[in-house]
Amino acid sequence: MKLIKNKKGFTLIEIIISIVLASVVGTISMKYILDIVNLNQMHAQKKDMVDEAKLGMEYLVREIRFAKGTPAIACGALLGACTIGATYNSIYFDRGALLQDTTNPRSVSYTVSSTNLVRTGAAAENIATNVSGFTVEVVEANLFRFTLSLSKSTGESYSIQAAVRPRGYL
Repeated sequence: MKLIKNKKGFTLIEIIISIVLASVVGTISMKYILDIVNLNQMHAQKKDMVDEAKLGMEYLVREIRFAKGTPAIACGALLGACTIGATYNSIYFDRGALLQDTTNPRSVSYTVSSTNLVRTGAAAENIATNVSGFTVEVVEANLFRFTLSLSKSTGESYSIQAAVRPRGYL
């Protein structure tokens, strides 16, 4: 019997070992790729929540900055005068003449309804969703601090604070 001295190709064992090694490397790589994708999704959701909170707070602060002078700002559910040192969950005010928005009336309120921060003027509109808290604190005469907290069912949460002094009070 003649022996073949020039063997070309792979044996069955070599092919099986290479397939097993490729599978192990592929499985480990896939785990890391999925972790990166999940992390990216979490960051995107957090960014959306932060953007929404910032936009809602900026909208409120800009609008109240132009509020008319006393007694146009009222706090709380009973629409009473805002007491220094007190904290409320809603605010009502008359917008100043500097805003050239003729589609909305001058009387405006910001309250939380369910999980939405709602601005009520001519019609109710949602300013932010997933709201877990909204407070209005009267820091000193004619200085208001607003805190807006948002949280999602997935566990992410974000809070933003802003202080504003209405120009009508200066």
